[in-house]
Amino acid sequence: MRRTPFVAVIAAVALGLAGCTSENTETGTETTAASTVGAAPLVVEDAWVKATDVNGGTEHGEAATGDPGSADPNAHGDGGAMAPVFGIVRNQSDEDVRLVEVASVVSGEAELHETVSGAAGGSMMQEREGGFVIPAGGELVFEPGGNHIMLMGVHESIRTGQEVAVTLTLENGDSSEIVASARSFEGGNEQYQGGE
Repeated sequence: MRRTPFVAVIAAVALGLAGCTSENTETGTETTAASTVGAAPLVVEDAWVKATDVNGGTEHGEAATGDPGSADPNAHGDGGAMAPVFGIVRNQSDEDVRLVEVASVVSGEAELHETVSGAAGGSMMQEREGGFVIPAGGELVFEPGGNHIMLMGVHESIRTGQEVAVTLTLENGDSSEIVASARSFEGGNEQYQGGE
């Protein structure tokens, strides 16, 4: 009776299963590679980004009228569009983590934003100083009208259905890449209180 092929099959299956997860040795937790790619102990659900082609693919700075001089509520100071990213970020570790930085290749810059009440009673978004703490085993919800990631200076249209990669970086330097699917959405046009 030969056992070598059976042992080889078991070893191959074990190796294949090990490749489906990534282990964070510092916290002893595992995260599925399908949710995020990277060292941070984060899993993101229902990640989506607001498409910047909501007016039928008009150029940034053009409103639905087609007039290049029209005000665009999604425009950023450098002429690129602004596109919020939403979803639920879950901390899979047994320690609190602080999300301090975000980045994407589709934008000139990206920030973590909070939405606060403005002087006129409306909503105003601003950069969240110090980032967001995600409690051990807890979650951080990014949603329209609330906390969110803001991609700024987007010069190429983000089309409905397009997938956009966003990198989340924790205070300890660990990072994960998520993929957000672009959706057409009319909300999320809060005033921006920038430091520029």
